[in-house]
Amino acid sequence: MSANRTVDPTTTRDELILAASVGGLLLLVTMLSMVGAGVIARPLFMISAMAFATVAKRRSPWLYLNATLWFWLVSSFARRIIEWRSGFNPADIVLVTPHLMTMLILPDLLNTPGLLKRRGIGYAVLLTACVFYGMFVSFVRGDVIAGLFSATDWVMPLLYLYFFICNARRIDEAEGHLAIFLPVSLLFVVSYSVYQYFQIPDWDAQWMVASGMGTVGYPLPMGSRVFGPMANGGILSIWSAMCVVLLGHFRTRLLLLVAPFLFLVVVLCQVRAVYGSLTLAVIIGALIGRGGFTRLISIIVLAGISGYGGITALDPTVIDQITTRLQTFENLKSDDSAQVRGMIYAETPRLINDNPFGIGIGAQGRGNVSQDSKDAMSTNIDSGPLSVFLGLGWVAGPLYLFGMMMLQVRAFLIAKRLPNEPMASTMAAAAIVPLATFPFINILGLGAVFLWICYGYLLALEIRWLTVARPAVRKPVMVPSRPVAARVNIG
Repeated sequence: MSANRTVDPTTTRDELILAASVGGLLLLVTMLSMVGAGVIARPLFMISAMAFATVAKRRSPWLYLNATLWFWLVSSFARRIIEWRSGFNPADIVLVTPHLMTMLILPDLLNTPGLLKRRGIGYAVLLTACVFYGMFVSFVRGDVIAGLFSATDWVMPLLYLYFFICNARRIDEAEGHLAIFLPVSLLFVVSYSVYQYFQIPDWDAQWMVASGMGTVGYPLPMGSRVFGPMANGGILSIWSAMCVVLLGHFRTRLLLLVAPFLFLVVVLCQVRAVYGSLTLAVIIGALIGRGGFTRLISIIVLAGISGYGGITALDPTVIDQITTRLQTFENLKSDDSAQVRGMIYAETPRLINDNPFGIGIGAQGRGNVSQDSKDAMSTNIDSGPLSVFLGLGWVAGPLYLFGMMMLQVRAFLIAKRLPNEPMASTMAAAAIVPLATFPFINILGLGAVFLWICYGYLLALEIRWLTVARPAVRKPVMVPSRPVAARVNIG
């Protein structure tokens, strides 16, 4: 929301109360962890989150949306705080918290009249059917628990697409909630991420060692890529880059003050694919968004200059680390992640050929934490399209990718159809960040939440325009002319 537009005081109050409640809960969880009461902290965190979501949903669908986003952002952080004293758990139940909160969307699906007739619902149904097919394959292969576990990363994010379609008539209220949520959440995420880089907390360092996150660096100050309160640097970089794009529309004073540090976080994540996707998103946004994104380019330039000057003053070695990372574009043989991805690309054709119907969603990623993998190479597919083809096979895989591409095409069409709706072009450009990163990072879980929220927002704008805000076009009523009786003069 641009600086000259105001937000309803009730919305501001509700969002600030929500943010303060989440902060208080994290403080309480930290205190319980420090005294070794992790067994109490876990259920307290999850029960409190569900209570926040229930109360927020009664107030507003968009307050509920932001409540779930808060816990998508902080659940990994809370997990590390709890495990700091109680020990590492690869399948910590705390991570399920945002998924449980998302299930409150299900009543909307059941109670929305004419849902299957609304614009965009076909794409949501197609994507959901493909994912359920992948879960069915997992069950047939015997990966029942793994399939259910992975379904949380594939299915739950898709519920946000349905959520926006169900609440399309109230989409005008969403912008005000987002205008408060963005700066408040960024204050936490950005400040913690910068602190993490220059002075890594003990709980983060311990978790890096226990989880084997060797690819992100060393658990030392300025020794690793930033991952902030989230589970990995890839998700943090996508979130931060999308927020940079959102600055094209939301240009409040607080966000402009945070902008240099936000740009710094994008750089410190050192995710090269996001550098390219952010550049592409800004260029496309400037083409379809006109003035707002033209000013965004100026903001990025100023933020980049400020960020460069700031980190140079703090520690000049940071620039050397970032430069070294960027130089791996020229020499991929010295880049460990590129070598691993190359092995995956070389091995995946064999796996796909051996499994034309797919290996199921449970044989990849987090689903394998519950059991031994049948094929070690299949557990870490660091490429979205390859993961989709491998998990869903030669039939459902292309259909899933087709649904994603058609949603982006529709996003551009909606932005063109609604030139007087700045949020349309803003969300269409923001969706480019996770979509363009998709070939290099598997967009599941929180990354998928970001993507589906963008598309859902756009579909809701289109539905509202078609059903509520679009001026009625009345056809002229053809009234048959009556013959005029001729006057007859007598006499």
